[in-house]
Amino acid sequence: MISSTRALGRLLTFNIYKFGFTTAFAFNFSSINGLIISMGRADVEVGDVYKTSMVIYVAFSSQSPTLQLLDSSLFQNDLVTDIIAKTTLLDTAQIQKLKILFGGTN
Repeated sequence: MISSTRALGRLLTFNIYKFGFTTAFAFNFSSINGLIISMGRADVEVGDVYKTSMVIYVAFSSQSPTLQLLDSSLFQNDLVTDIIAKTTLLDTAQIQKLKILFGGTN
């Protein structure tokens, strides 16, 4: 695992969310190969003026799990805005703003 939050950001960083995620999967560490487990560490930066940080550790019962972010899944795509509005209870104006923020279309 990474011992420094500064080193963490270079591996995988989602800047819009102000967090970085580092994995410890079987292909990274041969010692956990065959154990059907993997680990992860998330470093989160909270606040704009008084910045604090938080560290989250997670364990998965899979050798190579995936990380899926709901915001990116909904708004960084070409799904029709009306479909998203019906399933999320957000109005179309807010969805359009989020699609612009995340780079989605349609």
